[in-house]
Amino acid sequence: MKRLLSALVLTLAVAVLVAGCGGGGSSSSVTDLGTVKLTDNMRFEPNTFTGKVGKFKVTLQNTGTQIHDFVIPDANVKVTVNPNQTVTKEFEITKEGEYTIECTQPGHKDLGMTGKLTVTK
Repeated sequence: MKRLLSALVLTLAVAVLVAGCGGGGSSSSVTDLGTVKLTDNMRFEPNTFTGKVGKFKVTLQNTGTQIHDFVIPDANVKVTVNPNQTVTKEFEITKEGEYTIECTQPGHKDLGMTGKLTVTK
């Protein structure tokens, strides 16, 4: 009986140590920007975002009848989304700062299809 109790205590101690060694550091986490609607009203909804330096994920839903895109020029991100299409994109930003988001389809940016992503450390 004493031997069984010792084995049980040892097993629990090892389990606690192994659980404490999980490597889930923030360097591998992904900031989910959520779902962004791209509309024929020439808007990103929502159009302001925040996150930390690292990996990002965004789901783009084109609810309109025109082709739109989601471009972050300073982060080399460009996703084109056809009408009634939903696309999920992952990308990485390695520097903090404010990044402009725009639709580069002809005339869309000038009509207000812009946004901002603020990236912090």
